[in-house]
Amino acid sequence: MIQSLPNEISKLVSLRYLHLSKLEIELLPKSLFDLPNLRILSLLHCKNLQKIPERIHKLKKLQILKLAYCTKLQQLPRSITRLKNLEELNVEGCCFLRKLPEDLVSFKSLRILNVAGCASLSQIPHGIEQSIGLRKLSGIFVGVNEGFELTQLQALTNLHELRLRNIERTEETQTEVLMGQQSLWDLSLHWGGEEKKESSESTTSLQVLEALRPSLQLKRLEIISYKGVEFPTWMSKQQLAGFNSLVEVRLINLKRCATLPSLGQLANLGKLEISGMDLITHLDDAFYGDGDIFPMLTELTFSEMLALEKWYMPKRKYIRYFSKLRQLSLIQCPKLKEINLFMDAAIRIWLNNETIWSVKFCSWHNLQNIQIIEIVGCQELRCLPQGMQRLKRLYKMIINSCNNLTTLVALDSLEELNIYACPVLAFNLAAFTKLRTLTIKGCPKMQM
Repeated sequence: MIQSLPNEISKLVSLRYLHLSKLEIELLPKSLFDLPNLRILSLLHCKNLQKIPERIHKLKKLQILKLAYCTKLQQLPRSITRLKNLEELNVEGCCFLRKLPEDLVSFKSLRILNVAGCASLSQIPHGIEQSIGLRKLSGIFVGVNEGFELTQLQALTNLHELRLRNIERTEETQTEVLMGQQSLWDLSLHWGGEEKKESSESTTSLQVLEALRPSLQLKRLEIISYKGVEFPTWMSKQQLAGFNSLVEVRLINLKRCATLPSLGQLANLGKLEISGMDLITHLDDAFYGDGDIFPMLTELTFSEMLALEKWYMPKRKYIRYFSKLRQLSLIQCPKLKEINLFMDAAIRIWLNNETIWSVKFCSWHNLQNIQIIEIVGCQELRCLPQGMQRLKRLYKMIINSCNNLTTLVALDSLEELNIYACPVLAFNLAAFTKLRTLTIKGCPKMQM
């Protein structure tokens, strides 16, 4: 609730770090800019802050300036480019910020520029490609009218992290825009706009994704709302196997893709999330690739997979699969009825997974090695299915916010049971003979 700062702040001449986040302040006092040794100034979520004074250039040693989610901020002072030691400028979520200073290239030390969520930012200053010291470029809007052009990436050879938005605006389809980025380890590509049916849009999207082929040193890949119907050649079964550095992949809202890349052959992939792929009905050999299958994968999430019905494992001998998997999350997979999966892991079942709780689900025997189950927000769940009694190694269960859950089946193997916010649940605790730990909160019908 602080609305102003005392002028005496200027007496803190040795101050190096000043954290003023989430204040109600509208204007910054002049005395704030008389701190000769200040290195870091954080003004995150100061939603009433209207402007940054021109005097900011007096903070000659400032290295990090965090202005994220200062939603009333409309512009930055021209003098900000005189901060020769500035290494990080974060204006993420400054939704009314109209433009950045034109002389952005004067930031010789700038390493991180984050403009994600600046919807009104219509253009990136000319000459950004001369900022060859940039390590992180996040939230950049691609565009053909005064917007960021993909060719500008070719000069930024020291990038470690790149996040591009509204890629559908580009008209460029040249190849190998990112191939020279040997240091790039984190790549996020986000298409925006409304979903359209034109085949030309799909073709252009494929060409652009082909042009954004990263180097084999990439560690993290995120593709969101891609408009194509197929994946580029660098994500083919033969070429994808070369990305041995990939440790995390997220494929989100790829509504038109009816198949998945052969992600199973990524030797060091540790985390995989697949969400919103409405045309995927089953997982089979095409998803796994050759050799050992997901040998290092520890976390796997399927979310908003509205058509997914069957999950098959390959019928190949002497092949290990999911040997490191520790957490499987199923969120909004309402039609999933068959899983051919034998593994030791924790399953997190969130939200609408209606078929799993019905007699149509016939795969509890294939999950008999599961040791932990977490059930969250499943409003279609009335009672635990009898098939869960086959889970002889299940020792821990967490149930949270299942408003229509009325009873539980007896699970002899359970040693720990945690239940939260299940208002109509009532069951006989005597049936759980091996329980050592029991937590029940927000369950008024349970009498202890």
